Amino acid sequence: MTFLELLTQLAQRLGQHQLPINPAATNVARVIDASALHHALATELVGAVFQASQCRQLNGAIDPEPTLAALGAARAKALVSAKLDIDGVQFLEAFCETACELLKDNGPRDQPPRGKPRPQPPVALKPRRRLKPSS
Repeated sequence: MTFLELLTQLAQRLGQHQLPINPAATNVARVIDASALHHALATELVGAVFQASQCRQLNGAIDPEPTLAALGAARAKALVSAKLDIDGVQFLEAFCETACELLKDNGPRDQPPRGKPRPQPPVALKPRRRLKPSS
């Protein structure tokens, strides 16, 4: 899944009023339209996803594990903020929950595992000794 695909699906599920995508955007700073109800929070969450996946462009691939970790950190930071009202908390929860569902559905099941697996050392089996019966 790419960054832009994730945002498009999030916008469809959350609603265009919550997460309006700017189709003319060329960078992550402008991908969320200014008409978003919680623009600052949405921009912060989208920026965390973009940065965590080390995307270089809007159609860059998303890595689910660091993305979910970054969303968790951004969520924790936002929840302790004095600026966040109840509507912002509901948007935050909906955004994170929906992103988790989307990333779990489109996880790395079709991708090969990262890196080479470590070779296991050979196991040397020793012959068993018979115990002598006690008298």
